[in-house]
Amino acid sequence: MTNKVAIVTGGVQGIGRGIALRLSKDGYSVIINGRTQEKLDKVAEEIKNNNGKVITFVGDVSSKSANEQLEKKAES
Repeated sequence: MTNKVAIVTGGVQGIGRGIALRLSKDGYSVIINGRTQEKLDKVAEEIKNNNGKVITFVGDVSSKSANEQLEKKAES
């Protein structure tokens, strides 16, 4: 499979962070979602330092509009 993309919600700590890091090491481009840009930036930096590709998205996934925006970001 080429051009693998994964969306990881809650990707700034705990299991979500671990999943994001692992997927990036496995060759996925990762979109990490969280509610705080500063925390997202820290995880994104870690992924980039391991030669991974990452995009951050600030939003609450309990919001329909945030989910729609996240979906659009993943499609682009």
